[in-house]
Amino acid sequence: MSEDNLAYLEDGCEIEVLERTKNGVIIRRLYESADGEGEAGDPEIVARVFDAPPTERRAKHVKELESQESQLRVSIAEKRKELSDLESNKKRIALLAAQNAALGRVSDFVEGKITHYLMKHWGGYAIVAAEPGGGIPYKDDYGRIEGTKLLTLFGRSVDFAWGLNRYNDGSGSNYECEPFCSLDEAKAKLQGIVDAYETSPKHFLVGLVNAAQDNRLNVPPGLAQAAAEQELSAAQCGATEAQKKLSEAEARLKAVHEKWAWAVPALAEERKP
Repeated sequence: MSEDNLAYLEDGCEIEVLERTKNGVIIRRLYESADGEGEAGDPEIVARVFDAPPTERRAKHVKELESQESQLRVSIAEKRKELSDLESNKKRIALLAAQNAALGRVSDFVEGKITHYLMKHWGGYAIVAAEPGGGIPYKDDYGRIEGTKLLTLFGRSVDFAWGLNRYNDGSGSNYECEPFCSLDEAKAKLQGIVDAYETSPKHFLVGLVNAAQDNRLNVPPGLAQAAAEQELSAAQCGATEAQKKLSEAEARLKAVHEKWAWAVPALAEERKP
């Protein structure tokens, strides 16, 4: 089959021209088999053929609409990919959050849902209200500019925790904290810690009772007794230490009197009963 005999129909199909007559053009349609070999159909007559694949003419506004449609299809495809990526990230973050509770609050903080923090400090626990946006402000202190305290998420890939610094530059004391989306949620967490007081260090017990009373939470009788014993023991130790220091001070005073009585008669008079 010669290339000179190739032509095209209105639908763009490639055909072989066998003969041109007054009544039409005798052609054979060309096909490609599964093995890549070319095949020709049976002869048939068509009204006309084209030397090149024909294209339909469009009005100007139709072409513009088609161009806009093409651009929109590309934009839709891009947005679908972005949405797919976001959904994948969302699932990944949800999985990480399920593995570590601290990460579950990241999206809440970004969305401004954090309202309170439960802070753990040397004396126990305290619930602190956040400002709009989730931060905690601090007042002017030692000439520093007022601002928002630095909130950090630190730890290892399997063990994250939130921390709150005294200042926004990361300096000052750092307290372990946990963010919450409501006061009730923070109180529920604190109540759980109070109920599990037996797992807390002894020096935390009084602070736990104070925090529970400040937030009108239930104080288990066992915690109240243990905290009372702890504070009483600390007071007794303090009294014993104070008594020891008093005895030591009195002994030093007596020694001074004895040492200088010969030089200062008044000291000798003070020693007389």
